Amino acid sequence: MLIPARNEAEVIATTLSNLKTQGQDLAIIMVDDRSTDGTVTIAQAIGMKNLRILSGDPLPADWSGKLWALEQGFRYVNTLWSS
Repeated sequence: MLIPARNEAEVIATTLSNLKTQGQDLAIIMVDDRSTDGTVTIAQAIGMKNLRILSGDPLPADWSGKLWALEQGFRYVNTLWSS
């Protein structure tokens, strides 16, 4: 699962906690889209071993924010359906 996140401190704990209940086999990649509100710290505090947090690169001129974050995260997806 890919999660683009920019300044989601108010909701990221709820989001990740709900995903945590869906099983340990769920691989989650969160792309931090240059948050300034502690989103990453909160996500790390959830303690999910199957959560990978990536630091997003600056937004290129020809991309929109969420799509750019998803594109960066997709590079790390490794499933039968991602090939």
